[in-house]
Amino acid sequence: QILKSALIGYKPRVTNDPLGWGLEAMYDQYLTGKPRTRMLASIHESESALHPSHLSLPFRLYGAMIGARVAGEEVAPKAKVDRLVEMALKYEENIMEHGNEEHYSINRVMLAVCLLCPGAVGKRAG
Repeated sequence: QILKSALIGYKPRVTNDPLGWGLEAMYDQYLTGKPRTRMLASIHESESALHPSHLSLPFRLYGAMIGARVAGEEVAPKAKVDRLVEMALKYEENIMEHGNEEHYSINRVMLAVCLLCPGAVGKRAG
């Protein structure tokens, strides 16, 4: 009841920042009617949130991939997310073989969570 009253007048909006977009996609699953689904899908279609160029800061892209996997096909095609997962795995393998990277811990944790999605963090029936 408290949450409902706090959300009176709430205007759904989304960001094209990959980490923010992913968190919004995941969070939207818990809002009645999933009010941002269409907006999230339109941002995905513009290639801004789910784009390989975000591997420059991998954990941000991995956040978008988590959100896309949790939200499902309504927000982003599974095949596209699966291709990004393959790219991310190759990227991380290359880093482990040939050098170090900044933020390596958070990058690997975020990718691991992505691999466990949607079951590990998705909304459960009931």
